[in-house]
Amino acid sequence: MVEDWISQVNIRQCRDRVGCVKLGTCFCLYTRHRFKRLMRPYQVLEMLQMPFVERRLQIKLLSLGHIEPFCPKL
Repeated sequence: MVEDWISQVNIRQCRDRVGCVKLGTCFCLYTRHRFKRLMRPYQVLEMLQMPFVERRLQIKLLSLGHIEPFCPKL
């Protein structure tokens, strides 16, 4: 597992969830500058986060059949 900053959309979703069931407080451990300028607006697709070779090996290990439908050759 790799630590990474979440996206602005994820932050808004978590913030909106606070207080849905009962009153709560949301603590943010980042600065406004980081949120506005450095965090991605949207999350990168999970398929694109994993290196290509690891993705192919995982598909092979899970015995999902041919790899090409999941990962066409570049």
